[in-house]
Amino acid sequence: MLTAEDLTRDIERLTVRHVELFVSRRWLIPSQTEPHLLFAEIDRARAQLLRDLHLDMGLDEEALPTVLRLMDRMYRMREDMRRLCAAIASQPEEVQQAIMARMQEEPEDG
Repeated sequence: MLTAEDLTRDIERLTVRHVELFVSRRWLIPSQTEPHLLFAEIDRARAQLLRDLHLDMGLDEEALPTVLRLMDRMYRMREDMRRLCAAIASQPEEVQQAIMARMQEEPEDG
């Protein structure tokens, strides 16, 4: 587990104040809040992303939630696609070929 201080030590220009802001806005969700904030290892990447978007790219507090929602959706879709590809790869060759043939057809309207 990581403390807010660990995050600020590891991520350049990230301050405890930033971490507290991100937590208060629920953009960064600690694994534990009492007696102090503790974060999972994956939260380090999220804190880095928040720092990049907020400080480096200048996204304000109104735009940031929208960008985060879109990015979270993109990551979920990516994981869904990875699982779908694995499911297709586990099928017999003729099923895989039928899926590939169908994917190459023109999409139907509607």
